[in-house]
Amino acid sequence: MTDMPPNSDYKDNNPEYTVSELSQALKLTVEEAFFQVRVRGEISRLTLARSGHMYLTLKDENAVLDGVCWRGTVSHDEEWGRPNHDGRRLFEKVILEGAQSGLSWITILRKRENYRSAFAGFDPTKVAAFDDDDVERLMGDAGIVRNRAKIRSAINNAKTFVEHFGDDEDAFSTFLWGFVDGEPIVNQRKTMDDITAITDISTEMSKALKKLGFSFIGPTTCYAMMQAAGMVDDHLVTCFCHTSNRS
Repeated sequence: MTDMPPNSDYKDNNPEYTVSELSQALKLTVEEAFFQVRVRGEISRLTLARSGHMYLTLKDENAVLDGVCWRGTVSHDEEWGRPNHDGRRLFEKVILEGAQSGLSWITILRKRENYRSAFAGFDPTKVAAFDDDDVERLMGDAGIVRNRAKIRSAINNAKTFVEHFGDDEDAFSTFLWGFVDGEPIVNQRKTMDDITAITDISTEMSKALKKLGFSFIGPTTCYAMMQAAGMVDDHLVTCFCHTSNRS
């Protein structure tokens, strides 16, 4: 511990905190004092870490603040509800939404990089070639959800993808986006209670995917994927991420 300067007011009975305890105390103090604010400044040194957190520096003429956007916030602000036409990323969302079934999304988000590593970057052709040895390998991987049915479903879905779309990832994107005629549906949700879990379109998509041979792909999973991929904009109208509020 650093020596205290001479004539300091340090007392042996002063409270002692761990770094984590002090960090939490400061966090609570700031949140209670400010709750939600807007900060105006110049952003620099923006870095997206493998953890999913985003680190940045915010500054003006007289001060500098180091900041972090936690991965859940980054996902909401930069991904969720943003139109995504990348076929492989859409295949990834199908697999991850299926894996999320019965769990919280943050659980899967924390494991996403592990999933990408374990499932060959979600390359459908490579995953389709997984065999029983790969299933056992994945069952021993603590970085993913070790559910045998979900793992086998992911491999089955890759085989189904290859059977119907080959290596044409754009064709898979066109197929999914066809359910919304290629354009996002911009909803006008005012409260969280307005957001539904199933729609007629997600039910139609689920039936079509199941007919092709996909599994773990019910209408609720389909709608969650549609939200994540920006096929529907379900941000509240008061959220700065809503289509109407983006510059």
